[in-house]
Amino acid sequence: MNYKKNMTLALEKIETIISSLLFLMTRYSMKRDPFVCKAILEQLDLLENHPDSTDPNILSTCKCLVNHWNGVSSINQKAGQT
Repeated sequence: MNYKKNMTLALEKIETIISSLLFLMTRYSMKRDPFVCKAILEQLDLLENHPDSTDPNILSTCKCLVNHWNGVSSINQKAGQT
């Protein structure tokens, strides 16, 4: 990860990332928008790589969710939704 991204992550509160994730996942459940799916994956990456993300449960959950949302993204691509 590069320095600029590290600085951006350090400025972003981990609570804000989690709140964004919850919002985006709820949004995706209402309308299966592939752009929301991509945003979820980006937020998961931010959470997983955040300097304050040291809790093993959070990191494990992020890995599981990344796998899940990559699968969702793949299904969207196969369905021609991206």
